[in-house]
Amino acid sequence: MANKRTLKKNIAYACGDVAGVCVFSEKLQNADPEKVAQIIVNIASLQAATKKNVSFSFDRTPKDFDNSKAYRAARSKYFRTAYVTLKKDFDESLGEIINDINKLSKE
Repeated sequence: MANKRTLKKNIAYACGDVAGVCVFSEKLQNADPEKVAQIIVNIASLQAATKKNVSFSFDRTPKDFDNSKAYRAARSKYFRTAYVTLKKDFDESLGEIINDINKLSKE
């Protein structure tokens, strides 16, 4: 990951692309506008929640460890785990939204 700003932009792009697909589904397949509007609201709330969760901090200091190597290892592990969890949650939520969009096309 390059930085938080790039990650937040990528989240916005992904959510925007999915919302665009949802709008095209409505126009091309005559889907129910109320269902499409609800899906777009879900996309917007997912985007806002994920962007909010991107910023987190390691709450321990180097003084809590025996040496700086142990601190760096613990800090690295913390951030790696946090970002993997963030990505997994985002992917699962986005998958559910995509399934809802696919249901629109079947109706």
